[in-house]
Amino acid sequence: MLPSFSKSCCALTDRLKSLVSTPRFCELDVAPEFQKIFELQEEQAGLVAETFRSLCFPGLRFIPTKKNKRRYALDKEIKSILRNMIRRKEQDRQNGKSGSDD
Repeated sequence: MLPSFSKSCCALTDRLKSLVSTPRFCELDVAPEFQKIFELQEEQAGLVAETFRSLCFPGLRFIPTKKNKRRYALDKEIKSILRNMIRRKEQDRQNGKSGSDD
């Protein structure tokens, strides 16, 4: 799985480099799913940073506080979005669809 992921990422970066022939800034449209993941991860990072700044004792992460519940919900939502993307990709591959629109 990891080699194919690495190969896919390398192909994507090569394709992006060919689109931008000269070094300059450019804007990319990101799939709505990725945009949602980035927004959720940003919120999750804020909660984690806040946790590092607060007083912490063993087992605190298991207490169902408001922030812990939100952290778990964010994690669960990110994982479900990624699973759905992978599932769709696998179905497309089994149906013989090309992956050129990655």
